[in-house]
Amino acid sequence: EITYNFPAVEWYENTKENNLTYWGLDYPPFTAYHSYFNGFLADKVFGMKNRWVGLVESHGVGSREDNIEEKIFGLSSDSFHKFFMRGTVLLIDLIIYIPYTWIFCKKTGASLATLVCLLNLPTLLFMDYGHFQYNGVSLGLFIGSLAFFFSDLSNKNQNQELSNYNSVVGSFLFMSSILY
Repeated sequence: EITYNFPAVEWYENTKENNLTYWGLDYPPFTAYHSYFNGFLADKVFGMKNRWVGLVESHGVGSREDNIEEKIFGLSSDSFHKFFMRGTVLLIDLIIYIPYTWIFCKKTGASLATLVCLLNLPTLLFMDYGHFQYNGVSLGLFIGSLAFFFSDLSNKNQNQELSNYNSVVGSFLFMSSILY
């Protein structure tokens, strides 16, 4: 709700309207922009601005009595909100974690078993899908950076331009993983 209702310069400031002690923004900027995107989806795609991302209205979203979500989508307010949040985790995993993990395994020559293990890390699955975290983004960006760095090490015959490209992309992905 913070990222969707305040300009970016106010996301980390404690004000009367932005009560950081209730639900403060305690994560890096790229994650905050991702949170903004989720708020945008909740508002514009699902029409749940006041219920899910309203400044005060969204407090206690799982304990609503007037369950409009059940009337529209056939799910309780809490169930539909959880479904939406898990869907956002799956969407970002499909965009970042899974492709970069596949690229890593392909570029490093890792086995299919390694890919399967990396895609099914129990701690990642339980935390991200159970608690609506997006750790797969940071991990995917980091794994992607390793893929580009390792492709430089494993291919001694590549030209300098390709080597520079791999180093720049790997560095960008590594820094992005830290900023997320």
